[in-house]
Amino acid sequence: MTVNVGPTAVNDSDNKAINVASSTNVSQNGINGAGADTYPTGSTFTVTGGTCAAGAPASPATNTTGVLTYTSPATAGGTCTVVYSVCNPAPNATNCATATLTVTAVAVLAQPDSGAGPFGAAFVAVPNIRTNDTVGGAPATAANSTVATLGAWPAGLTLNTTTGAVSAAATVPAGTYVLNYTLCDLSAPPICQNSTVTVTVIPAATPVPTLPYPMLMLLAALLAGIGFMLTRAGVSRGRFNG
Repeated sequence: MTVNVGPTAVNDSDNKAINVASSTNVSQNGINGAGADTYPTGSTFTVTGGTCAAGAPASPATNTTGVLTYTSPATAGGTCTVVYSVCNPAPNATNCATATLTVTAVAVLAQPDSGAGPFGAAFVAVPNIRTNDTVGGAPATAANSTVATLGAWPAGLTLNTTTGAVSAAATVPAGTYVLNYTLCDLSAPPICQNSTVTVTVIPAATPVPTLPYPMLMLLAALLAGIGFMLTRAGVSRGRFNG
């Protein structure tokens, strides 16, 4: 007997910049603390309603990825919704679950960044952490925002608050570091949002031991001599036994 296990869909929420074409992968959930959707492989996601205006599609209206596209609200603090269904693959496509994604437009949007470099050499992990951030719906710049470290950063990892560059000194041990920062607009009092930058210091490769050429020649001659002696010993033993 085949058991038709239905999907489950959990409500989500997501923050986006003001009035921009956006997308959210609701199949992953956990965006703002929600649980995960569960569904069989091959299930389809379809937008069935909501108040968000349509956005430039990044995926088909019905797809198996869970990516929903829409336009975020036109004012800071505004919200809109995208209602979607997730349905089992054929022949059980009528077995569906429905959930709602709530989108909030934020005046300041700080998004995660990441970068990497080799251990033992100073490097810039992220040239500018503002690059993927927005303020008032516009790209964040030094002219419309400030950035600052949040909490204690390990020694050797620094943020240039003017350029937004995150750098690592040559002395930083190999490993992965998740660092907190805050982005604020220039209003009084400022509106801020926190995010993270992940810096990976890649361990140095273990060198393969090598021998100088004269030592290699000596070793080759030694091995050849051992082989010759073993061969002669074998021949002599054969004659003696014969």
